[in-house]
Amino acid sequence: MAVLRPLRYAHYWVWFGLAMTLIVVYLTLEAPSGRISRIPHLDKAYHFGAFLGLTLWFAALVERGGYWAVSIALFLLGIAIEIGQHLMALGRSAELLDVVADTVGIVLGIVLSLLIRDSWLQRVERWLSPT
Repeated sequence: MAVLRPLRYAHYWVWFGLAMTLIVVYLTLEAPSGRISRIPHLDKAYHFGAFLGLTLWFAALVERGGYWAVSIALFLLGIAIEIGQHLMALGRSAELLDVVADTVGIVLGIVLSLLIRDSWLQRVERWLSPT
């Protein structure tokens, strides 16, 4: 189980992260792909960016030992989204390349998180409360 970092506003950060996750799920399931863009495969960039952002967010919330849990949870979320797209008849289609884009975003997010000693959220909290 992932252990939360000692953050003063941890409950706010967790709720905000969950809200971002729900927005990603909504956008990937609700918006028909034709409305997003006419550029081929641009949705892969959206998947990559969304999962990179979610990974950076949740990795900032947990201690380094919890990075595996974050990675696995987000990977499973990406698969669940594709299953949901397959089951829904709203102009969306499940694609393996979306899961690949999600996974690349997750891996890059973890690598970037490992490059800094402490959480960027800890830095934000130090900036917000300089005492």
